[in-house]
Amino acid sequence: MNEAKRLIALGKHSSKEIAFLTGFSSPQYFCNAYRRFFGHPPFTPASTKSSAK
Repeated sequence: MNEAKRLIALGKHSSKEIAFLTGFSSPQYFCNAYRRFFGHPPFTPASTKSSAK
């Protein structure tokens, strides 16, 4: 999940690309897993703000 967070911070990939790059076979499952892990969905102001730290 930390790799996904890093890729989101780079801003070069879509959620679908990040899902596959981090080993998820489904972008929907990736988004659900990310939300459970970090407490917010990917690609929200919270995810980009916390990634910038």
